[in-house]
Amino acid sequence: MLSTATPSVKTRKLENGMTVLWQQMPWLRTAAYTLWMPGGITAEIRDLPPNVDPVTRCGLASLTVEMVQRGAGAYNSRQFVAAEDNLGIDSNAASSTSITGFSAAMPAESLGPAIGLLADLVRRPHLPIAQFEDAKMMLRQEMLANRDEPTQRLMKRLRQRQYGYQLGRNGMASEESLASLTMDDVREFYTQHFHAGESILSIAGNFDDAEINDLIDQTFGDWKTGTWDGLPTPDPIEGHEHIELPSSQTHIGFSFDNIPYGDPEYFVMRAGIG
Repeated sequence: MLSTATPSVKTRKLENGMTVLWQQMPWLRTAAYTLWMPGGITAEIRDLPPNVDPVTRCGLASLTVEMVQRGAGAYNSRQFVAAEDNLGIDSNAASSTSITGFSAAMPAESLGPAIGLLADLVRRPHLPIAQFEDAKMMLRQEMLANRDEPTQRLMKRLRQRQYGYQLGRNGMASEESLASLTMDDVREFYTQHFHAGESILSIAGNFDDAEINDLIDQTFGDWKTGTWDGLPTPDPIEGHEHIELPSSQTHIGFSFDNIPYGDPEYFVMRAGIG
């Protein structure tokens, strides 16, 4: 049975700084969650010592996300994947400019166990050093695939020129970073940026309000807190650039300042250029 009513979104904040949003949709047979933590790609080079080349940190956030998923809590890597499969959980994880995020959709009855697995993932990852090289191989494959996509290369470089090296950086690894990143780098990034402070957990679907909030208190209530320094200031690179590639195609991109996301006219602007 479908509903045309818009259910209200409820919110509360845990003492450790995590914001919880939830929306009950009792006519559904499914549920979903998303967890955002404020430690994304820009954090890779924040407070970087002057003797460290920023290029050697490319892909650190993505590498940490990859390693976190290789076993957590009482499960090794294969057991964790099997546990999600047995519960019908379809999960995703990624780092973006300002956040690291984990999301999943599942049958409604699997939401409770899924939140327990999520807590294991972000709070008790194994970070197995034996799988470190395999994780870096995943990043290498993405890097090599990107080289064969002129459009992707163009847009990534255009973004970097528009916003500057720190705010405009992407999550792609480099040859230099793959050669220099260590397991200690991953552990440090995890320790600094995986915490409840300023994080957001959102849940929607068919679930009991009181039960799910009790579970959140049990699984995340004592998670360590932390701070977020905010986003760096844009530092655009003016001028133009030509990237030469052995291709029969030519791709052209340009960018310019526009209204910010929070502006009331933002979506009007997006519709106009879409």
